[in-house]
Amino acid sequence: MNGGAVGRIFGLGVFSALFMWGCGPPAPPKPAWADAVKVTVRAQDEVAIEDAGDAGEVRPVLHLPRSTVAWCLEAPASLGLGPGGLRARAELDGTLGETAPLERLGDALCSTSEHGDLAPGRRSLCIHLEDPATGHPLASPCVDLELAPTPQALEGWRGELRRAVGAAQRGDIGLLDLAAEQARSLGLPGNAARAELIAVHFLSVRGGDGPRRARRRLDALPPWLGSPGAGALGAQAAYQRAQVHHLLGDVAATWRWLDVAAAAYRRQADPQAVAVTWLRAEVLSAAGAHRRALDALRRELDACETLRCHDDLWDAVRLQLVRLELVHPLAGPEEWRSAEALLDVSRRRGGDDPRRRSLRGLLGAMLDLRLGRPAGASLDAARAAIADLEPGGEGASMAGWADWLSALDALDRGDPGSARTLCAPHVDSSDPSLAAWSHSCLGRALRAAGELGSAALAFDKAIALHRHRAQGSGVALALAGSSGPQTEDVARAARVAVDSDRPDRAWGLLETLDRQIADEGRRRRCRAQASGETLAKWEALDDQIERRLATLEALDFPVARSREAELEELRDRLEDDLTALWRQWPGCAGEPDPGGEASNGVPDLRAFFADDELILLGRSGVLRRTPMSRASLLERVAHLRRWIRLDPTPPNGDWRRQLEPLSRALAPPAGAPPVLAYALHGPLQAIPLAALPSPVGKGWLGDRSVFLIAPAQAPGGESQTRGDGGVAVAVLDPRGDLAGSRRLGPVLRDLFPDLTVLEGPAATWETLRAAPAPRWLHLGAHGSGGPGAPELASVGLADRTVRAIELTSLPPPRKFANLSACHTGAAGLSADSGRFGLGGLLVRLGVPYVIASRGDLPDPLAEDFNRGFYRRIAAGAGVPEAYGDALREVSVRHPASAWAQLMLLTGPSSPAASAKKSRGRGISEGAHSR
Repeated sequence: MNGGAVGRIFGLGVFSALFMWGCGPPAPPKPAWADAVKVTVRAQDEVAIEDAGDAGEVRPVLHLPRSTVAWCLEAPASLGLGPGGLRARAELDGTLGETAPLERLGDALCSTSEHGDLAPGRRSLCIHLEDPATGHPLASPCVDLELAPTPQALEGWRGELRRAVGAAQRGDIGLLDLAAEQARSLGLPGNAARAELIAVHFLSVRGGDGPRRARRRLDALPPWLGSPGAGALGAQAAYQRAQVHHLLGDVAATWRWLDVAAAAYRRQADPQAVAVTWLRAEVLSAAGAHRRALDALRRELDACETLRCHDDLWDAVRLQLVRLELVHPLAGPEEWRSAEALLDVSRRRGGDDPRRRSLRGLLGAMLDLRLGRPAGASLDAARAAIADLEPGGEGASMAGWADWLSALDALDRGDPGSARTLCAPHVDSSDPSLAAWSHSCLGRALRAAGELGSAALAFDKAIALHRHRAQGSGVALALAGSSGPQTEDVARAARVAVDSDRPDRAWGLLETLDRQIADEGRRRRCRAQASGETLAKWEALDDQIERRLATLEALDFPVARSREAELEELRDRLEDDLTALWRQWPGCAGEPDPGGEASNGVPDLRAFFADDELILLGRSGVLRRTPMSRASLLERVAHLRRWIRLDPTPPNGDWRRQLEPLSRALAPPAGAPPVLAYALHGPLQAIPLAALPSPVGKGWLGDRSVFLIAPAQAPGGESQTRGDGGVAVAVLDPRGDLAGSRRLGPVLRDLFPDLTVLEGPAATWETLRAAPAPRWLHLGAHGSGGPGAPELASVGLADRTVRAIELTSLPPPRKFANLSACHTGAAGLSADSGRFGLGGLLVRLGVPYVIASRGDLPDPLAEDFNRGFYRRIAAGAGVPEAYGDALREVSVRHPASAWAQLMLLTGPSSPAASAKKSRGRGISEGAHSR
């Protein structure tokens, strides 16, 4: 054998040996999610505390004898992990257990591992995750735990705890304190904390100074409860903190602690997480975000099927859904029928304790009132159940709500005297909700009795209480658009002012609502002026926003239908976080100033609805009062919102018949100028004024008037120096699927030689950011409305989806923005004069005029309208005139439900608003019609 052969054989042998010892093909790289996956012990019995200080180590304790360990992996949906994509083996101190298949439970992947008989002592539990196809290791998260014999005294202590809970239900929490002390003496710190948390619960629902005493007890709880090793106890403590802060009216702290509790519950797939959603829905509802609250609760009902919630938890969600459907100021018969079905399920399947029966009786009475049925039988059932509750605390509160419902029943029967007698005792209730709604009820009774001055005072107090409850709830208000109980009470107060021949006061009440919006223009100026430590806070805030936007963008890509529902909750949480961050203003006041100038120059007219009447109000007088039932108005609005989604597209005849009563109520008065700015409050925001049928002839109101819509605008909003400086910028068909937008390109280039065009693949976020400051901006792309929060609206550019939060960093167009995309003017209805999505946001940033769409904008309609609009702009027409002429042209060729989507929004930066402001002009008719 020659040396070369020996060398080759030797080399091959070395290679073989190295391969056998693991130096062969490299293992696959560790996946990006590996470090994010944590393991937690599920359903632990106790805790072991090495050091009770802030830095102390807390370990879960499992009592022996046992052979199994239940555990979960924190695997949020954003990581993209599913039970089918992993193989898991549990190792307990070097011994591999037989592991059952992974199961997706909310944000966690959970299982139970079999280990044979386990011995006491401190152990390390590691979960080895492998790729099932290759067997390659992917991650091995570990957690320390402790195995300990079950204390002999534990069962006797549990009996003492049961007796202590019974005493607490009768109002004595002293035995719970003794039980906690006894648990500590037995070396059971977790059970001691459990007894203390039960005492906190009973104190918090007691009323009076109970919530404050509960908060003091929470502040005295041991710091180890904030450790992940505290398990369910830590989650319960965070939830109790949220509940107590909610009772004390601190919404910001409530929201913060709910986030902590939700994270703690999610990491171990604890069904009690439903309580977090329940209370979060309560907070959102109080601030007016009814739709978001309802959506969260419906998802929780679906999640309960996976998490195997206890029947009581299921029923709590059902009853909360019923309540929110019934108090939603914009709900109608369809929602009420849904609530009735849920209430029937609760009666059949829910618990039968006095509290649950009391709540069902109260909700049944409210449902009867909504549906126009006698409420006496439901109220009798409620009062009988309330009598079985312990006196004081929750029983007293429920008795107060029964009186409130009885008062509403009396008002419906035309008996204001009885209503006044029933409501008056509760205006000073320690329950702020009951106090607010009782003041409102008293105001209605006093107005019916002709005592207008006293009625006005009662409504003022109701509004103040509503506002106080919503203070600090930046997240909730962002989602809500302030469409809570004050939706109705401000309108009622304004109607009392009209009854008192005080139209100026009515106007002022409605305008005050508009001033409660957090003005984005002022936010931007504040950000630009920051320096030093304040600037560092802004930069940290910017970084948090950018990271959440990046995560949200990653969720925009298509996923399997089975994962879509899973990701929806994650999207909602990210959006909630974004709205909360967006409303943090380091170094300046984040809340709007309710004072300021008396008027911003717009609008000319305000329209609002109160109980059974639609009122059109001018700056100097009442123009028209039209009787109309709430059910009739909401039914027409529901038709409108369906039709504007073109689902289905109605014939013009059906459209006219449905909307004729609204046209008679909202048409401009005789002699009004041809261009009018309207502020539309509450459900009236859904009404497309130009597309209402003309009261005379066969045309439309838009044939003789140009209607501008004035969104809610804080005083001292963004102002701009108007002029023709800058260039025109057009974004056209970024994703190559809008033929009408693409065909518009040559037309615009021919009309505007200086036009900057970003078209097709070139229409990216970077190129838009680099474009010169625009004189005007055309955006022909796909759009999506934010879920009640304008800053979350988005447009689809060639490279990515861009949200309004990012678009606000661009210089606002000096003349107008034409948002020729779907849903750019869409937003939830609100008590003020509306947010109107991305379009309203740009108006608040100082754009004088914004053309936006209420719903799905058909591409052929957009092309047709834009050709006419830009021909007139190029000929020198003003924006309102060009918009009105183009709208009249398309109204001949397209169904009303399609072109009704196109609205023209305006604000104090518009030339017309400035001229009106300087002249102080108002519209008035000497007498109103009824």
